[in-house]
Amino acid sequence: MIVGEITCENPDEHWKPITVNGGIVLDLGCGFNDEDSRNKRWSSPYYFKKENAQLIIGVDINNDDIIILKNEIKNKSIFITDKIDDGNIQSYIDRYNPTHLKCDIEGGEVAIINSDPKTIKNAAIEVHTPEIRKQFLDWFLRWGFSLYGDLSLRGHPHISVLFASRP
Repeated sequence: MIVGEITCENPDEHWKPITVNGGIVLDLGCGFNDEDSRNKRWSSPYYFKKENAQLIIGVDINNDDIIILKNEIKNKSIFITDKIDDGNIQSYIDRYNPTHLKCDIEGGEVAIINSDPKTIKNAAIEVHTPEIRKQFLDWFLRWGFSLYGDLSLRGHPHISVLFASRP
């Protein structure tokens, strides 16, 4: 089990435990954290491209970030401006058959709980409360995932990133 602390928003550190080589990544919350992250290009699609994802399906509510990502990560990517909710998560899974799920949507991650992750083999989900954390530990168990990483976010003891996989 990988345990420890994430010290910054740099995706090379934040998402390092998830291996995406050749995978199809459904990247929920693919935009930038803030202006500093935008200037540094600290966003997960850059990381997943560098890690040789076959395809990145990035979804974020910030259209300005989506425009930047569309212009800069042109190959092997689809970027969509959309609000994550119960209705569209399953439609993304059904349409794109992702093998990897990354979710960092600032407390909105509970929208995933009612979805069937049928094609997803690896997941990295940032959870924002102990209650949401418990829901995802149960969700992983229900769908046959094994937790292999649990990293807390420095300065935010209630936030952690859970990493899980299944055969």
